[in-house]
Amino acid sequence: MDGLSYADIAGFLGVTRTTVKGRLQRGRQQLREELRMVEDTFDKERLPEEFADEIAGIIDMWAERGVDLRAEIDRLTSIGAPAVEPLCKALDHPRPSVRRGATHALCALGDQRAFELMLAKWRAEWSRWGGSPGLWWLLKIRRVLAIPGAREVFLRLLRVGNSDEQEMALHVLSQAEGDQEVLDRVHEILRTPGRLQHAALGTLLEVDPDSGARAVREAVESGDTRLRAEAAWLALWHGVSVPVETCVKALGREVPARRGEMFYETAGRQSAGLLLLRHGEEGERVLRQLLARGSPDERAAAALALAEIAPDEVFEVLRQELLTGSPANHWTEAVARALSAHCAERLRAWLEGQGEKMAGMPGPAWVLAKSATTLADAAVELLLREGTPAVRAAAVRLLARAKGACALPELRQLVREGRPRKVAQEAMRRMLRLGEAAHATAREMLESEHWTERKAAVVLLRRWGRLSQSDAERAGRDPHVAVRRAA
Repeated sequence: MDGLSYADIAGFLGVTRTTVKGRLQRGRQQLREELRMVEDTFDKERLPEEFADEIAGIIDMWAERGVDLRAEIDRLTSIGAPAVEPLCKALDHPRPSVRRGATHALCALGDQRAFELMLAKWRAEWSRWGGSPGLWWLLKIRRVLAIPGAREVFLRLLRVGNSDEQEMALHVLSQAEGDQEVLDRVHEILRTPGRLQHAALGTLLEVDPDSGARAVREAVESGDTRLRAEAAWLALWHGVSVPVETCVKALGREVPARRGEMFYETAGRQSAGLLLLRHGEEGERVLRQLLARGSPDERAAAALALAEIAPDEVFEVLRQELLTGSPANHWTEAVARALSAHCAERLRAWLEGQGEKMAGMPGPAWVLAKSATTLADAAVELLLREGTPAVRAAAVRLLARAKGACALPELRQLVREGRPRKVAQEAMRRMLRLGEAAHATAREMLESEHWTERKAAVVLLRRWGRLSQSDAERAGRDPHVAVRRAA
């Protein structure tokens, strides 16, 4: 190995050159025999020719609904190292279910090279999407920390990483139950105001439930809108009891929320109401008192919390909130969903009684479009004809739900008009959902004299996977630039 000559080796060992040659000859012969044994073993245990196809087939199954991921992951884990490479490739698959299954399987295999690849992808995705729900749950796989060296990597990120990496590490390390080093770092983060506090609260609840529950109760009283909302949600999720007085305080609004805080303000007020309901009869009594004699903000929050158990009592309060709020406001959307789920029939009857006035009411129309109820045909026609763009888009959803494929002529007409854009886009979405039932119509639209229809047809066929090569080439020669771009 070191390039020594026979004479060098003989001199070093204190033997003759002949002895060195004999030893090397016997060593080579023994090595040949052992290698032959290894080859025989490989021949007996050789993987079948279709092995790669089998792994690819398992991965493809993950793209289908109803597949038992756990059983398939166990199959791949039993295969061992040969499954690592195809699973690494599957991390780039367009289907989230495939990426999720590949990650589970690679974590179960505990391959360090694969872990480095997964970590790089997690960091990139977290930075891009800011901690999307799909990635958030993926990182809470308990098997991640079972990979050799993974704990140390995430602890290092928690200490010296950027804010995205620290947040990601917090979610992973929430599985390190009872780990004192993790606990110490989490407490440091909680003492420092900033965006990481809400993630640190969730981690603390997992690693040390008792101290986590105390920290959550304190955070519900926080003056930070986002932290208060996150804490209230965590209290609901983990079953942490929050005092009635604290919940009541969180129902109101101390000051109007800034634009970036509207979502968190809404989530915090909703969660506070649900936390009150966790107190049973006492909580319901407090909510009804607020509904009768509270401030406007407290009445609205109490009505939202009571919508499921007392829809008739809260209908008027929620209806007024819907009429006075902006449809784009997170709070108004929460009110709309509550009415849709619990008071839709009563809202429909009231709205139809408004006659011509309902065309100018985007909030109620939006609720009905999202609910399982339907308006009378005349009312839908009125909304389609006279409503604002938001109302007309809602009416398109009502029309498609009521008539199904029979609504295709109206949907095609709206697509052809192209304006208002919101209405045309909604008509496109409804046609897309009709799938096979709308295929013949889309084929007819390819021949239309209107470029808006030709463009829509190309988009629909492409989304369905039914745009042939000849279709694409023909659209690529279309006189209108929008159709060519769609192709």
